[in-house]
Amino acid sequence: MDKGRQREEKSCIWLEKGNFYGMGDVDKDNQFSDIMDVKESLDRYNGNHYMAQLILSYASKYPNKIIKIVQ
Repeated sequence: MDKGRQREEKSCIWLEKGNFYGMGDVDKDNQFSDIMDVKESLDRYNGNHYMAQLILSYASKYPNKIIKIVQ
């Protein structure tokens, strides 16, 4: 999670088991009750190795922006 395009948004990237699945902006005040709600609010993209490496590199630089969800 990071700053969104607007003040009232947060950007979110969906990475699961090392694979990139989607991204988008969500309302920062939204209290999601289920991980599926978050996933459904994001735009889906075809993941690839390059995208996953970019995201993992960013995550290693900014670990405080990572939200790990254990199901």
